[in-house]
Amino acid sequence: MRVIYLPSALPDLVWFRAYYSDIFPEGEKHALLQRRAVERLIRENPFIGKSLDADSEARAFPILRTPFRFVYLVKEDRIEVLRVWDNRRDPSGFQF
Repeated sequence: MRVIYLPSALPDLVWFRAYYSDIFPEGEKHALLQRRAVERLIRENPFIGKSLDADSEARAFPILRTPFRFVYLVKEDRIEVLRVWDNRRDPSGFQF
């Protein structure tokens, strides 16, 4: 399956890159490698992520050793990344 990022994830990717390039550059290389590893993992095992709730088809999986997680939907032929959520943010503001 291929992984595609929906427009709702683009501001999150901008923040992910800014966080690691401007605020925590020491962790940038590791975070990028981890993000790619998780992309591969969900591509190969789409249902590995935890369901967000019973009413949603969305799943979440952490980007290991970072404060971020993928929030995604499994479609027939692709994985749609809805958000690359920073877990330090207020969860009440979570939207996709």
